[in-house]
Amino acid sequence: MRDRAWLGALGVISVMAASAAQAACVVAEIAQLPVTMEGMSPLVTAKINGTDTRLIADSGAFWSTLSPSAAVQFKLKATRTIGMLGVGGRTTASVARVSDFGLAGGTVHNVDFLVQGNEFGYGISGVLGQNVWAAFDVEYDLANGLIRLMRPVNCAKEQPLAYWVSGSAQPPSMVEIWPTKTDLHTIGEAQINGTKIRVYFDTGASTSLLNLAAATRAGIKPTDAGARPGGVQHGFGGSYAETWIVPVTDFKIGGEEIRNTHLRIGGANNNYDMLVGADFFLSHRVYVSNQQHRLYFTYNGGQVFNLTTTPIHVAAMASDTGLEADTQPQSPTAQIGSDDSVALASDVPPDAVPAPVTTTDAPQQAATASQHGVALAARREFTQALAELDRACQLAPSEPAYRVQRARVHLELRQVELALKDLDAALILRPEALDALLARAELRINQHENQGARADLDAAVKASTAQSDERFTIAMLYQRIDELELAAAQLDQWITAHPQELKRAAAYTQRCWDRALLGQDLRKALDDCSQALRAAPESAGAYDGRGLIRLRMGEYKPSINDYDTALKLQPKIAWCLYGRGLDRLYMGQTEQGEVDIAAAVELVSDIATRASKFGIAPPASASGSR
Repeated sequence: MRDRAWLGALGVISVMAASAAQAACVVAEIAQLPVTMEGMSPLVTAKINGTDTRLIADSGAFWSTLSPSAAVQFKLKATRTIGMLGVGGRTTASVARVSDFGLAGGTVHNVDFLVQGNEFGYGISGVLGQNVWAAFDVEYDLANGLIRLMRPVNCAKEQPLAYWVSGSAQPPSMVEIWPTKTDLHTIGEAQINGTKIRVYFDTGASTSLLNLAAATRAGIKPTDAGARPGGVQHGFGGSYAETWIVPVTDFKIGGEEIRNTHLRIGGANNNYDMLVGADFFLSHRVYVSNQQHRLYFTYNGGQVFNLTTTPIHVAAMASDTGLEADTQPQSPTAQIGSDDSVALASDVPPDAVPAPVTTTDAPQQAATASQHGVALAARREFTQALAELDRACQLAPSEPAYRVQRARVHLELRQVELALKDLDAALILRPEALDALLARAELRINQHENQGARADLDAAVKASTAQSDERFTIAMLYQRIDELELAAAQLDQWITAHPQELKRAAAYTQRCWDRALLGQDLRKALDDCSQALRAAPESAGAYDGRGLIRLRMGEYKPSINDYDTALKLQPKIAWCLYGRGLDRLYMGQTEQGEVDIAAAVELVSDIATRASKFGIAPPASASGSR
């Protein structure tokens, strides 16, 4: 798609001609895109063939992408298939054409989207990539819940464009970026411990990540003193990699320097040295000039890098890992002289550029408060986030989405009863609200209220479409309350609708495990585990499930082999130890079997009771093990 198509759709071409007569450098605001942070993902609203949808604003995606379920929902047909190489590996994607794509009040016709196998989250159809962003200069003001599409007029090549710092004591930092005509990414340079690295500015990456090869060049290793596990990073094409959080003496980017900090390292991709992710964008205001091939930014305050080790979701209470006071960015060295003034569009005559449309009505104020609130929550500033979301709920008391957002913040603050109250209120307003149903179900499970959780999950099933990605989550929650037949039924539908999804191996593993516990369809269960192992050869869970199936089938030695493999991968799996202990008892290896069972009970005290519920028990002769 050519730049002119986007500019024409947003009414920019005539604006540019009118502005050309102005002698001063003007940064014209073409459009504002309100941003809602969903966890660490910045979401914007668009229209596909007239229907509202949500897309992740992903500066790291070279092209805009839709999930397969979204393509089905919007009745889009694939025109061709292409191969793709990205962060994490290779995959294939089909190409589908959207007749009318709406963004920021304009409409572009015949827009091609990639369609590939991964889902993006509840109510999210895909990502908006560089085929859109590269048509403009883009200001990422995520902390204030906005992305602005900009166009500089009469600005020299060296003219600083960070208009918001004019007259400010805080000058902007600047990074030279690669031309977007040859590479649709925003790429620049930084330094780690004095070593130059190539960085990709990627709002679609929830956390910044330095790859292992670049870390090694900078003298950083996962085994360094002070390093700790950072969780698993899921990558493009279905890959995943372990990460670590490690001490870093010095990080420099543009004129900004952070000393004695920590970074997340992991992965071995050769396409980048470091992803500068949404965490960095939340802690900075960023202006990407695709005209100048420069990136300007200023520090907003707060934590620069997200160093949590678990995903933030509605029922999680992840620890807050902040930076110490001496690790905040030092003042940048770049300066803006008196001759470098740059005006925002609102500072020039109104006939030169259109003034942004502003409203002061309560719904708009509520939306703005919500955007600020979820941005503050993403920055882990929960007390401030709560104040903004309180305001959103007061201004728009009939909007359930704000109640769900506030419930998430209450949970982060360990205010469980207040969170439940908000979720109850959201579901009174909209009984079929799927995100609220799943959030309340998980909260109830955590409080051991399985009957209420079952009711919420049953309602969630009715509220889900046939191809809904949420069926995977529903299955996982049914499994937690031992509704295994219901869990397997949801996985049946999910697997059929998602033939190439990233979570497919996990889905096969879980269905294998559900069938193994039930003692039903054991041959099908065995095939599920085999499918899982083909996709993820080092899946301890798949070996665990296959071990249980073979135990039930009386194939004790192959079962022990599977359990041995699982325990090499993850040494403390209680079900593996218990199952291997039963295998050994049935084979007459009483002493070894008792040792395994005792080790399992030490990890999960009621494992024998839980296993017996599904008919999994020692032989009658092994009375000492029961």
